[in-house]
Amino acid sequence: MDKAADSKPAATSLKKAARRQAPLDRISREHILAAVPTSSRFKGYKSCYVHELLLQAELVHCWRECWLTPAGKTILAPLPAGIMGDYGSNLRRFCLTLHA
Repeated sequence: MDKAADSKPAATSLKKAARRQAPLDRISREHILAAVPTSSRFKGYKSCYVHELLLQAELVHCWRECWLTPAGKTILAPLPAGIMGDYGSNLRRFCLTLHA
């Protein structure tokens, strides 16, 4: 009986609720969802944070300078570090992560 009257479970539930809150500066968009039955009264909102992953493709057009030296040799500007073939380092890293 004494354990049931103890206020410790309420304190731990408050700590868990505080941990679940998302930082307000990182919210990228908001949606208001409604399912209104007829003759209902509005009683406010219930907040819910949803974490989502956004993957966005990017096609980068690289212009590589070509130079012809007086000796007749052609010099081509190198690609940025991490690019091998037609794929960037982030795309290759993501594919390897999916494979593993």
